[in-house]
Amino acid sequence: MTTCVPGSCGANQICDPISQRCSARMSCIQQNPQPDTCSYGLVCAAPGCGEAPRTGVGCQNFSSLATPTLWNPATVTPRGPVTWSFQSIAKDTNTPLWCSTRAADFSAEANLYSGSTNFPSMLDLLPSGLINYVRTDGQIIDLATAGAGVRPTAGYASGLTNNNKNLRLRFNLCVSGTVPATISAGFYAEGGNAMCATLQ
Repeated sequence: MTTCVPGSCGANQICDPISQRCSARMSCIQQNPQPDTCSYGLVCAAPGCGEAPRTGVGCQNFSSLATPTLWNPATVTPRGPVTWSFQSIAKDTNTPLWCSTRAADFSAEANLYSGSTNFPSMLDLLPSGLINYVRTDGQIIDLATAGAGVRPTAGYASGLTNNNKNLRLRFNLCVSGTVPATISAGFYAEGGNAMCATLQ
């Protein structure tokens, strides 16, 4: 029997990162911190352990950045943080205006669980290149250093839970020139899965 890769199994099965075989979903408790009892590379979601989302596959932001889209939890070394959700959130109107206008400000939230090591206690302690935003032109922006039209918000430490194994990171993006109604944003952690989301 040949080994599987993420996304290659049937609709009701997963590619088990340990056995590297297609298998049924294992049970888990969604209310527990991710990934609960699921193996590295899986997330706990109804009806049980499922493959980590890979919405960056086929996304224009990653068209010239293939490595994150080829992520395989069974073989990646070292194991990077796994992103289990990446989405648009309401504009952060409580912070001082940072973009040229509020319309040019887009806000996103990423939720991750740690891989080989837990997250550091402060944003400034994140290793360079670990947590990244990817623009539509493929440019990678390190969220630890921010700048270049990107700003983490809402407090890094307040998003750490489960003994620094889980991280919720919110950040703002500034768009210059003509402001579109939506933008495509890419996100990935080094050694982890690639994700894309439409921000509005």
